[in-house]
Amino acid sequence: MTLEVIKENQCPSCVFYKQQDDKCVGSVQQKLSNAAKPVNFCQTHRPLDTEFEGEIEDFFKETLEVTSHKYGIVIFDESDSISNIKDTVQSIIDCDYPKSRIKVVISVEESTIKSRGGPEGHALQNYVQYYYTLKRAGIKSEITFHRPNVETEVMETDVFQKLLNATHLVNINAGQKIPKDFFRQGDKKRVDMERITLHQDEDTGITSLPIFIARNFYFNYTDYRDMVKNLTKESKDTNTYLKYEKSQ
Repeated sequence: MTLEVIKENQCPSCVFYKQQDDKCVGSVQQKLSNAAKPVNFCQTHRPLDTEFEGEIEDFFKETLEVTSHKYGIVIFDESDSISNIKDTVQSIIDCDYPKSRIKVVISVEESTIKSRGGPEGHALQNYVQYYYTLKRAGIKSEITFHRPNVETEVMETDVFQKLLNATHLVNINAGQKIPKDFFRQGDKKRVDMERITLHQDEDTGITSLPIFIARNFYFNYTDYRDMVKNLTKESKDTNTYLKYEKSQ
């Protein structure tokens, strides 16, 4: 049914559709047919009057790139030492994914900084250092320091508002490392027209989920981690769960 709906409502008005052959330049129709849980829309749809230079196949590749996932990453730093965040930041930089499609928000409570002891100003400088490390790598980033005794809902909402332009949210704790091909694996399912509601590295618990799902479900829980726990079960039950598999 999904294939028929897209062919009827989107394909005829798309520059990538070859009507005489009833085929898509990017083989979207075939991918929809092969998908276990196909999406019900086509992100690569472009109107018939779209202007472009060069071959249509090259334009389709460019369209795939500009519609790729934009990952908003929240690093929750609740660790004993600020040095734990170093490996996390480096793993993000090392990811095989366009840096322009990634944004990082470092989230830390002021009470966490104080609990570590030592000069508070020195700790703040260290966070600024990681901010510039990400910036030099071409990754947008921000740092959020939360005042004491802030409710979880308020703290997390403050962070998520900085990632509204992302298509997917990723939660990670300071000290954890994102697998190098994690983002590529998730985005490939988009290219394959598969509907995925949650992508998870089960060894670390690192998850990625579409931001529109987070918006729809968050206020049922007002705790991001509780929400992820429940969505993990639901996505498995609906066959829209993607388990991270390390590439060979």
